[in-house]
Amino acid sequence: MPQSRDIRVRVTKDQLDRIKLNAQAKGFKSISSYMRYLCLEYNQHVESKIIETNKILKQMNKTEPVKDKNNINHILDDINP
Repeated sequence: MPQSRDIRVRVTKDQLDRIKLNAQAKGFKSISSYMRYLCLEYNQHVESKIIETNKILKQMNKTEPVKDKNNINHILDDINP
């Protein structure tokens, strides 16, 4: 689908410089593609990593119980949607 909509965001010169550096460092050819990635895909990536970490922590809790088990379970339940 062709891209036909604009989003405008105002940033300072320093912020723009940081965005450009981050985009280049991650291999993006344009700021637009980098911003689309951050807005549309990065959050899903982070969420999947949180869920994966949560599963690992729960498994660790089963194999190596901690003294304050209620506290760790409460924290893990809060993290896991």
